[in-house]
Amino acid sequence: MERAKGYLVSKKKKIIMITAVILCRISSSRLPHKHFMKVGDKSIIDIILNKLLKNKNITEIVLATGIKKNNKIFEKRINKAFKSKIIIYYHKNETKVTERIKSVSENIKNKYLLVISGDCPLIDNSYIDRLYNKIIKHKKIDFVIPNQKTIHEGIFLTKTKSWKKINNLSKNKFLQEHPGSVTTLKKNFFKKCYLRIYKNEIKNNYRISVDTKSDINYLNFLNKLKKKKEIELKEVFAHKFLKILNSHVEQRKIFHKYETRVLILTKNTKSNLSLAKFIEREISETITPNIKIIKNNNIKLLYKYEKYKNIIIVINPDYMINYFKQKKVLTIKNDSNKDDYFKIHSKYYKNKIIVYKDRATIEKKLFNIKKNYLKNYKKTLESISLIGCPLFIKNLKYIIKKNAI
Repeated sequence: MERAKGYLVSKKKKIIMITAVILCRISSSRLPHKHFMKVGDKSIIDIILNKLLKNKNITEIVLATGIKKNNKIFEKRINKAFKSKIIIYYHKNETKVTERIKSVSENIKNKYLLVISGDCPLIDNSYIDRLYNKIIKHKKIDFVIPNQKTIHEGIFLTKTKSWKKINNLSKNKFLQEHPGSVTTLKKNFFKKCYLRIYKNEIKNNYRISVDTKSDINYLNFLNKLKKKKEIELKEVFAHKFLKILNSHVEQRKIFHKYETRVLILTKNTKSNLSLAKFIEREISETITPNIKIIKNNNIKLLYKYEKYKNIIIVINPDYMINYFKQKKVLTIKNDSNKDDYFKIHSKYYKNKIIVYKDRATIEKKLFNIKKNYLKNYKKTLESISLIGCPLFIKNLKYIIKKNAI
């Protein structure tokens, strides 16, 4: 296992203890370099490392990433205080994540391996301890899982030796990219035990992983309201209403192919670009990451995307797109004096009015308010309930599904 100036957290490798394996890589279709984005004054990866180092049952931490030439930045960007306490492992393949974990498992001596997603900073060590206390009571099981869908995202405790079997059964690229998914699809090959979770740990539409701008902004606002030095899961429960800031984000489905590409055609003016960027963010967080803004009728760029299944959105058109072979065109018109609605027009939608609230504008207001926001900023909170443009997204989903333009 290739290391980056690291050694084991505990020089005495206790065979019954845990090795934590943090999965991360630079490339991300939705939010590149997300591991280095900051919640408050700390990066996501530093928050994760800091929390794991505090757990007494974890004696070794491995940051497992992809090809070295693409991910060497982790050596530079991780806080200096953590570098001597972790191992950085570079895998030969960027997308075979299950194989990556299996390779790590072959080089560690701890009995248990804890998989940690590198984009979930709100780690609860008490939950990890409960998983550990459960699994050590069962000799013949492969892993322990919660008995219901839980708010604790990106945490999976297994026996180290089980990863050989998990990898051998993960034959296709989908199972390789999503480690542990095979344990659900091929249940009969595995033995597991269940941890009963507490009532407040049920998922209940919370999102604490970071895949989009809305996710990182949500965590930053919770961080602004925190009572202790570090943001904790308690802040999520204390401010339940704020989950609306990122509850619209759709988790990418494991076996779903995002074949449709959305192209937004717009003039290079301030008002048009502002609306285009707003629509781009809404679509990327709810429908597909395959979205591109094309300015000023860039015909070369249009022809480049002609081979894909495209949905074309034209903002405030004063021209016809006759040269484009595909007829899936949706037009958007808005009154320059009115910034809270626009009209959509297509084969089945004739000047349908869509009311919207710019997500970025409301987030900016939230970041500028004081800690006692619940008393003094009732109107701001009310505006959150109107954030985004859910009706437009609903209509666009229908268009993509039915090819109804």
